[in-house]
Amino acid sequence: MRTYPLFIVSSLAGMLAFAACGEQPNAEPTELQMARPFSEFYAKVETRPLSEIEFLAFKKHSCHQNGTPGYYCSFTYSMKAPIEHFSVLPSEGTLSGMFYSDKDGRLRFEMVIG
Repeated sequence: MRTYPLFIVSSLAGMLAFAACGEQPNAEPTELQMARPFSEFYAKVETRPLSEIEFLAFKKHSCHQNGTPGYYCSFTYSMKAPIEHFSVLPSEGTLSGMFYSDKDGRLRFEMVIG
């Protein structure tokens, strides 16, 4: 009769260990996690090195899943940018887009239009 409780305890321990070490790709990104992928996206769109972009503020508003991997999030940003450069995106504004994990597990941002 002692093997039955031992079996249950060892099974639960195994499941907890698996859950604890497993990746959570569907976890909603935090404000801090969202800022880096957005700055990398901005650097690509503006064709500027990240060293030229100085973010002053980044504020997460909301995130939700819409049936695809990742989260559709809205946020407000503000940055210091040289005036002499033509800019695709304004130096401050509110945007929405998808935050998702790439094949290497890095969080990425993709702007959604429409």
